[in-house]
Amino acid sequence: MTREDIIKLALEAGIGPVYGYESIERFAALVAAAEREAILDEWCMCVQSDLENGVKSLNERAAEKWLKEYPAISGFHAAIRASGEDAINVIKGNL
Repeated sequence: MTREDIIKLALEAGIGPVYGYESIERFAALVAAAEREAILDEWCMCVQSDLENGVKSLNERAAEKWLKEYPAISGFHAAIRASGEDAINVIKGNL
């Protein structure tokens, strides 16, 4: 919506005769600024979402590649976890 569109609507609504043309121009500037801010907010949310999804996708692909290329290292996590569970069971007296 252009500034002129906003002024035309304000005049049609009867704002002009009561408050004067300068008030309508200020009103048009405020509406235009608010509209720009809303568009910018929407754009920022879209960009942020795209970035988050892109990073998530890259991380998932990198993790899959790493697991395929380094199976021994990726198995290390499971071994440590298992030994930790064994240690917990020893402490609890289950082994």
